[in-house]
Amino acid sequence: MKIKLEDFKNKVVLIYGHSGEGKTTCLSAIAGEIARQTNKKPLYVATDANIKGQFKKQIEQLLGTKVYVPMKAYNVIKAARELKDDTSCFILDSISGYGDMYLYWGEHPTTVTRLVSGDMRTLTIVLQRKMRMQELYAFLVTHAVTLFGDTWKGEGFRPMLAGTAMRNCDVIIKHELVNEDYLWTIKIWRDVDYVKYVGKQFRPLDLLKGEAEFIKKKEEK
Repeated sequence: MKIKLEDFKNKVVLIYGHSGEGKTTCLSAIAGEIARQTNKKPLYVATDANIKGQFKKQIEQLLGTKVYVPMKAYNVIKAARELKDDTSCFILDSISGYGDMYLYWGEHPTTVTRLVSGDMRTLTIVLQRKMRMQELYAFLVTHAVTLFGDTWKGEGFRPMLAGTAMRNCDVIIKHELVNEDYLWTIKIWRDVDYVKYVGKQFRPLDLLKGEAEFIKKKEEK
């Protein structure tokens, strides 16, 4: 069974993986593709500290619009609550960067995990309710955190700072860079057809088509 972009419509998808392996590149390309197919703008919320300068410009080129850089954590949930029908997709990149905003404004590191966990639960609830009223794609990005003496889904790492939000995500996907190619593995798929999806591996750039072909060719060089 081939995974299609439409399979992720009206699902809250959590993408996790190690730093520097291309999560942002993949998601910005996918968001741009969704925008072209739906003729509706994406809302790309950039909280990760490395989304700046030339890299930010490259992301905006893939998106076809500007990224939104919030100053405070509350602005992210507010933006989700105010999503209109002219928005095709919502991307938060990343949950770990979202936590950094609390540190910037003076929160103690020991309280950040609790604050982010609660906020991500709220955010996923807001997105799920929005999906009852409009067609929407939603992707949350986070890093992978190493587990010591424990495993999650048979592996020694799990999504960072996702906490209780994972209960409200429809799909959880592991992102990897394997032999200079991007690979997604579906770890959780909450649907009656979950057996068709869980464990499925595919190239995320294969979700692109049409005007996005140049991205695939660029990545494959």
